[in-house]
Amino acid sequence: MCKQQFDKLMDIIHDNYKSEVNFENYKKILYNKFIKKYIRKSSKGYLIIGKRITDDEDYFFIERTFRDNPNDRINEWKNRVGIHFYECADTVFGEKFAHAIFKKIRTSRISEKDATKKEIEWFTLNLTWDNINSIMEELISFIKFIAISKEIQKININTATFDELITLSSIGKSKANKIIKYRTDHKFYCIEDLMKIRGIGKATFNTINEFIVC
Repeated sequence: MCKQQFDKLMDIIHDNYKSEVNFENYKKILYNKFIKKYIRKSSKGYLIIGKRITDDEDYFFIERTFRDNPNDRINEWKNRVGIHFYECADTVFGEKFAHAIFKKIRTSRISEKDATKKEIEWFTLNLTWDNINSIMEELISFIKFIAISKEIQKININTATFDELITLSSIGKSKANKIIKYRTDHKFYCIEDLMKIRGIGKATFNTINEFIVC
């Protein structure tokens, strides 16, 4: 069933995105890398498709956010506008998979805020916004299907080991150590207590809230 859903997604991609000469090979690479051994990476969030306010029709970006309102992320940039917003069942995976789909047209741009830095989430706009939207809507539907099919092994933040904690998306070694240090003097009475730890805000919490218990 998963293969059938994947084939449906790839048909939509093939109809809307013409950059791949060897489409069957492209399809095989995507399946083996992302779908064959799929493991759910994160909780629900949003994928944003948009552009810089000053752009004509040369580029688009794909970015994830775990903000309750995706426009809050747009407002942080100050120089971008969101064209489409998609609620995604596995947002970290969704962003990586979307970037891989459009890999052939991926590019980088000099940051408008800091000319010494490059932004890597950009793509050249050689297809229409309708084409992009058709692909993304089918992608979101496919991710919802495969995410539901995978049972989540939840981690108890009161008892989890360091190695278990660092398996959580956005929880690296530093945050894992902070969690362990915090619970030596406190108990997590609800998962929201995790946000009492410095460095773990709402965005990080929203990334993992479906993967933890206390």
